[in-house]
Formats: sequence, C-alpha cells, structure tokens
Amino acid sequence: MLCLDNATGEAQTVPRERLHKILQDLRRELDSTEALTDQDRSMLSGVVDRIRDTIDDSEGSKSENGSVLDSLDSAALHFEAEHPLLTKTLYQISEILRSAGLT
Repeated sequence: MLCLDNATGEAQTVPRERLHKILQDLRRELDSTEALTDQDRSMLSGVVDRIRDTIDDSEGSKSENGSVLDSLDSAALHFEAEHPLLTKTLYQISEILRSAGLT
C-alpha cells in the first residue's frame, strides 16, 4: 500500500499493485503504439519513470509530486487527440495519485 497524506493531513492508502499495473499497461501501450515519434516515446518513458519513483518513494516533497502531476497532465493533453487510450491511462494515473494526496 502507498500511504500518502492528503491536503487535510489524513493518510490515504492506495494499493501500489494497482498503480504498478496501470504503469505496466502504459508501458505496454507505449511499446505497441507505432504512431509515436521517438521524441514522444522518450517523453512518456521519462514520465513513467518519474511516476514509478514517486510511487516507490512516497516521502517525496510536494513540489516533486506536483511536477510529476504536471508532467502527467501535459502528456495527457499532448496525446489527447491522436492517442485516446494512452490519454485515458495517463488520466487514470493522475487521478489515483491525486486521490492519494499528491498535489
């Protein structure tokens, strides 16, 4: 379980397995999507790595967490029109991290 403090100071638990599964789904989508440019693929791989680091280190600072969420949101907006499944996965990850108290 990933335990993070939400904005009210209450601890929230999120199954790490759920987050890791979604990240695996995202990696699989990245690997199977031929329409991505090398630059897009590299950007998304970096975002996935940052998310994984955030999950594995739930003691990260709020500013680091915010930058991960900003990166997720930017990536989702970037891919929204041409890659709806990828965008959906990015939004799911963002929603889970936000519900766990990352801001």
